[in-house]
Amino acid sequence: MLRTTLIAALLAPFPLTTLAQTEPWSVGIGVGGGQAIYHDQDNKPMPLPLLRYRGEHFFVEGDTVGVTVFNTAKLSGALLLRSEMQEYNPADAKQLAFARLDKRRASPLAGMQLSYRPGQFDSLAFTVYGDISQHHRSVIPAIGWQHRFAASGPDTQYFSSAELRFHGKKYNRYYYGISTAESARSGLAAHAPAASEQFEYALGVNHRISPSWSLTAIASVRNIGRELDNSPMVARRRVGSLLVGASYRLD
Repeated sequence: MLRTTLIAALLAPFPLTTLAQTEPWSVGIGVGGGQAIYHDQDNKPMPLPLLRYRGEHFFVEGDTVGVTVFNTAKLSGALLLRSEMQEYNPADAKQLAFARLDKRRASPLAGMQLSYRPGQFDSLAFTVYGDISQHHRSVIPAIGWQHRFAASGPDTQYFSSAELRFHGKKYNRYYYGISTAESARSGLAAHAPAASEQFEYALGVNHRISPSWSLTAIASVRNIGRELDNSPMVARRRVGSLLVGASYRLD
């Protein structure tokens, strides 16, 4: 469950640029840790890849690959493919009730994004994702914002990002619901949550220690919404996480 917040935060650790600017590959590794939303799930620190590339049309940012469809001074459009790294593994549960639940798997998402750049340091994105697996088949609209602070210097850049997503009942019932069959096996109360919002905010710093090497640190907070408070699977609906990592620029 930890990977959800951290992977989403990987979209922010690099300087904001216009889509017209190309960038070489940047590859690295990070280590993340934080709280879990689910009951009875392990919170061990885990390694995470740090990737970035931007060509004239093709780009990679964190867990997302995309193709730029059009690009102007203020507006751009792109097609995206990413992984929703939300998971629940009953094999990790120590309590028998949670060990008897079904596994919730990561879902591949495809989407379209419209980005607006009001100024040099900000980017506002409107995105619609769709689950292309057989997991929950949800459509997920999202609004995201990124900001690079003007006080950032040539070697050290501070940044923030925020995203508001809307999860339908199919999404919430797959990841947070308890079916009648699961209730009978586990003894947990059946639960079918309705739609809800999810908000995530991240702050970070990226420091270049040489022309090729950079260090990154990101702290993020995610809130999955009040609708999910009553789910037997949910231990807490607001979680924090921290990621530190290093990356190498392949010029």
